[in-house]
This record gives sequence, C-alpha cells and structure tokens, in this order.
Amino acid sequence: MVEAYLNGRSVGEVGLNAALAGAYGTPVALVTGDRAATDEARALLGNIETVTVKDGVMRTAARCLHPDVAQEQIREAAARALRLEASPFVLSKPVTLRVVFQRASHADMAGLIPDSRRVDGRTVEWVGEVMPAVYKVFRAMMVLSMANGA
Repeated sequence: MVEAYLNGRSVGEVGLNAALAGAYGTPVALVTGDRAATDEARALLGNIETVTVKDGVMRTAARCLHPDVAQEQIREAAARALRLEASPFVLSKPVTLRVVFQRASHADMAGLIPDSRRVDGRTVEWVGEVMPAVYKVFRAMMVLSMANGA
C-alpha cells in the first residue's frame, strides 16, 4: 500500500484514473466499487453517480452486495450517469506525482526511475508535463517497488 499525491492532493485509484481520463478530455460520470472508491469519487469529482458494492472489513475481507442487487444498482446508476453534464478532471501542469511507500526499500527501487527525486526515506517525487506520462511513471514505481519484496 502507498499514499499517492497529484499536485499535492491525496488520490487513490479513482483520482489517478480520473486525471488520466481528464487528460484526454473525458469526464467520469459513474464510479462503482468499494466504499473507499466511491467516497473518493464523490469528494474529488463532485456530483457524479456512484454505487458502493462492498464495504471493506479488513484487508482480505469485505461485506458485499448480492450480485443481482449490485448489477441492478449499477444499471440504474449508469442510466442516470448518461444524462449528467460531468466535467473532465484536469490537473494544472506540470503534474507533480508524490508517492509515499511503506518501506524505504520500496522507495529505493522507485527512485531508479530517471528524473525521480527522493524527498525522504520513503517518499519519491516525479514531475511531468502530461498526465499520461505521470500515470506510466506511477505504474512503473509500483512494479519496481514490488520487485524488492513485500
């Protein structure tokens, strides 16, 4: 697990993906997932459709909606989302990616990426002009950090 920031704002998977979509002028109007994802979506993207299909109990367990209920809720939310006037989530340039790792050894590996900057023992930063490049660097940081063990 890591903490990720884009231009100083804490983001999770929803924020990273919404910023990537926004770089292409594509708004996000519907997010489904666990409570953390839908909470992040509403806080970050405002008045969009969300469907919480599970609540995390612990790292490896969740309370899930029955699949039939989840599918129906998603179908209904998708129909509403198509009528929304959502705006793309666009970040100002340059985009600063900051990642705080659980372990210094993970930051060591992520720090191998060209033009990355070590901020402290567990934090690596990278600045890019376009969100697609920033997204690729984030993905590379995750893969490199996993190469050094869990």
